[in-house]
Amino acid sequence: MLLDLVWYLLLAQVILSWLTVFGIRNDLLRQITLAVSLLTQPILDPIRRALPKTGSFDFQYWQLSFSFILSGRCYTQLCVDHLNLREYSD
Repeated sequence: MLLDLVWYLLLAQVILSWLTVFGIRNDLLRQITLAVSLLTQPILDPIRRALPKTGSFDFQYWQLSFSFILSGRCYTQLCVDHLNLREYSD
């Protein structure tokens, strides 16, 4: 559930950055972008420091998305394995 919230915040930040790039700017958008950025920066900063600078393309979103997908699949597999083991032990 927490991973879903972070996932949606990252998606919102990507979309908000695209709106800014395409020239859509107003006070409400600036406030929303600031709020989302304040929530996601603690997660993205360590990834930014670890990855090399690539110019205008941000790989940290891809890296974090891949990490979420991988951790979600591992968690699901662990739950399935646990349920299967419980089923055979009864």
